[in-house]
Formats: sequence, structure tokens, C-alpha cells
Amino acid sequence: GLIKLKAFVAMSEETEITAVAAEELKRFCKETMAPHKFPSVIEFMDELPKTGQGKIDRRTLRDRKL
Repeated sequence: GLIKLKAFVAMSEETEITAVAAEELKRFCKETMAPHKFPSVIEFMDELPKTGQGKIDRRTLRDRKL
């Protein structure tokens, strides 16, 4: 019944999504975040889903499967 944290990352157009970038992001998170805040899964997206008001649509992200 534990909650698994998942990070959604939207990369800029100039940055390529590679295994090296993913590993660097994981390393950065481990060095700067408390262990209980570290995401177990990191998902890269072209862009984050938005609501009609232009805010990040958290419900859509939350409904995505791990």
C-alpha cells in the first residue's frame, strides 16, 4: 500500500532524451533529494498535458499507469 512517486519531465526541444540524460537526472535527484522524495519512475514527455486554463493537468498525469 505504499505510494510510488513518479516524475514527469518535459525536455526542451534542444535536449535529446537519452539514457545518459536519464541517468544524470536520477543521480541529481539522489544527491539533492531526501530518499523518501526520490521518484521510483521518471517518464519523459514531449510536453506536459494542460487544462483549458493553461495549468498542468495533474489528473491526467495521475491516471497514467506506472
